[in-house]
Amino acid sequence: TNIFAKKIVSINLDRLNSNELLLYYIIKDNGNIKRSDIEKKIDLKKSQILQIINKLREYNLVLKTGQGVNTKYMIK
Repeated sequence: TNIFAKKIVSINLDRLNSNELLLYYIIKDNGNIKRSDIEKKIDLKKSQILQIINKLREYNLVLKTGQGVNTKYMIK
């Protein structure tokens, strides 16, 4: 990764609240992970997890792959 890309990630991480940071690091530490597996690691409802994932995707931090039950998330 180049220096510019690292700076953007750093700026975006500064915007995140504690739950968003926690979810970011769960995804980062687990690589390709399903939402259902995230639910087992964090004490949040499905709707809250999806809301946070969408925010992380909006900030260009997380990539969604697959569809339906095969949907997984990974760090960009």
